[in-house]
Amino acid sequence: IDVNSDNSIATNWKATSSTLGIQHADGGGAYVRVYPNPSAEKININSAITVQGIGIFNILGAQLESYQVNFKSGEITIGELKNGIYFLKLKLENGKSTSIKIVKK
Repeated sequence: IDVNSDNSIATNWKATSSTLGIQHADGGGAYVRVYPNPSAEKININSAITVQGIGIFNILGAQLESYQVNFKSGEITIGELKNGIYFLKLKLENGKSTSIKIVKK
């Protein structure tokens, strides 16, 4: 979508085959991509910095799952979660952490 065009006109829209997800960059230069989002079964995680731990939290802040991992690219299963909004907290190799909202459908 061109922000300088009238986007209410369908001829100004552009189709794409890319997967819906979230790209996130924190102040420390940690670029993380989480996709697909929303998801029913699995979430893929790609990071510029090695991910060492993953926590899944509900919207009340209660930790539901915890994984010890060591990857820049991997996946986790979320099929056992009820439909709703959750937060992934990724612990990175550089000592920083970042949180990303995901939707389980």
